[in-house]
Amino acid sequence: MPKFSEAIAPSQAFLYGEHAVLYGSPALAMSVDVKTRARVTEVEDRIIEIRSDRFPEGLRWRYDEEQPEENPLLPLAYGLRDLMKRYEFNKGLIVEISSDVPVNSGMASSASVSAAISAAFLSLVGESPEKYLLLDIVYEFERRIHGRASKTGPACAVLGGLVWVEWRDGNMEVSRIDSKDDLSIVISCSGLPSETKKLVSMVSKRYNEIRDVMDRIMHAISALTVEGRRAIEKRDLVRAGELMNINHGLLSAIGVSNYVLDEIVWTMRRLGAYGAKLSGAGGGGCVIGLSENPEVLAKNLSASYPSFAAKVSLEGARVIR
Repeated sequence: MPKFSEAIAPSQAFLYGEHAVLYGSPALAMSVDVKTRARVTEVEDRIIEIRSDRFPEGLRWRYDEEQPEENPLLPLAYGLRDLMKRYEFNKGLIVEISSDVPVNSGMASSASVSAAISAAFLSLVGESPEKYLLLDIVYEFERRIHGRASKTGPACAVLGGLVWVEWRDGNMEVSRIDSKDDLSIVISCSGLPSETKKLVSMVSKRYNEIRDVMDRIMHAISALTVEGRRAIEKRDLVRAGELMNINHGLLSAIGVSNYVLDEIVWTMRRLGAYGAKLSGAGGGGCVIGLSENPEVLAKNLSASYPSFAAKVSLEGARVIR
């Protein structure tokens, strides 16, 4: 029987600080119990083959002989090839991906996939890296996929729980906040794609054009993110929700919201959410909300948009066999 390994990894909800985290601000995110499963099988043929339920066309690349054709899975294949070189693995791999995380949803689907693949591959070659080394590996995948990227998605996928990202001496540092499993949110999907690379580039362009204004907005997001962490740690959902509302307004000001996302935000608030905001890069993807009764809110929202209640995943990426 071919040698294989299998791993799972959770996804992300961005509570506070997206976009601003790329400009020196802190960020707070929640690892969500919506997961990706990846099975990595060793083969003798020197290929990288990726099969995905989200991309039926898949990818097959004979990595030492040919230039691959354009394919949405290609950045993932390049990241995997880098990892194979790092561990002097000279055979081939078949990667099978099954994910419950919507693509382009703002839930860090790419980080979830990268974490599951990396954990499975490392297990296959007999490595058991500590969590922060795995996080750095997943972050390199994210940089290949998105270009400029934050460590928030990789941290949620690898560490689990509530994740705090802050800048120290010019570097993004990640820590895990102690958390119980009682934090739940509502996630509502817009049906529009959230194109991270495109939106990060757009915000960067706007930042360079009106730096003084954008600096003030980023500073405000930074301040509310710190306050948001305090509120979440105290389980003060009313205050946490108020800060989410402000964060959404500031994200709208930098140009990453739209009519559909705003409509979901206001619908959540009208139906009783303490607060709601877009999550992730924006432009589409998901909206998150805080509520005393997330299951009820999700049910009421489902008449208009696919919605569900989600709990914090205390467990990050792990090998399951």
